[in-house]
Amino acid sequence: VINAGLVVLGVPPYLSVLSLSLFMFVVVLVLTILVSRRIGLSLKFGERMSSLLGFLAGLLIAINGNIIWLSLSGMETMMFIALGLLTLLSYEYYRYKTLTGILCGLLLLTHPSGIALIAALLVVSLARGEWKNLARGLVSTVLVIMPYLLFSLLVNGDILPTTDRGK
Repeated sequence: VINAGLVVLGVPPYLSVLSLSLFMFVVVLVLTILVSRRIGLSLKFGERMSSLLGFLAGLLIAINGNIIWLSLSGMETMMFIALGLLTLLSYEYYRYKTLTGILCGLLLLTHPSGIALIAALLVVSLARGEWKNLARGLVSTVLVIMPYLLFSLLVNGDILPTTDRGK
């Protein structure tokens, strides 16, 4: 949708895909720094050491050949990584409530393997005894993915499309 909007504005398709992918690379760097810094603070490393941890984590991402290749490939992977990191931050601050549920739904729509993070967050929430708060988050996740599941049902005859049934 974002790519289509840029193309309508006159940006060539190749440049729109590449620029969005590179933008997601920067977003991933920033979110990596924030998540790593937050982990350092939760482990009581102190402000200075936690900031250094965040900087080093961001630097390692920035020089990682696989991440650089992904950011130049124009695929959805950088958006998936950014959404995953954003979901972790949301869970840290708000637990599995509405905002985290929406991000989980977007993560799942970006790539089906997002279910692994959703499952992990559910297990952690249950282990913490936060099962009462899960309803809002789960409803939010389902509401975000429901239009796609209904579309898939109408087009493919099944809510979970596969390549062999795809039309």
